[in-house]
Amino acid sequence: MSAKIDHQLTKNNQLTARITCSATCRTILLVQIAPIATLDSFGVIVVHDTGLNVSDTWSVTPTTVNEFRFYFSPEPKSNASEE
Repeated sequence: MSAKIDHQLTKNNQLTARITCSATCRTILLVQIAPIATLDSFGVIVVHDTGLNVSDTWSVTPTTVNEFRFYFSPEPKSNASEE
């Protein structure tokens, strides 16, 4: 999922923001010795990832443009139990 906002602050200044969210499923197989392998050896980990991207573009003169970019992405979260 992604959402984007564009806003014209002034005639020469534009602000853009985008937020993205995603969930990725990863299948895992725990390595076990054949005689003791069980169906619990298989599993799925769902990883949730989010990011925020902000950009401010300013046209100083017709031949000069100043742009500021910022990106933030916290560490992805998953449903895997920590041992």
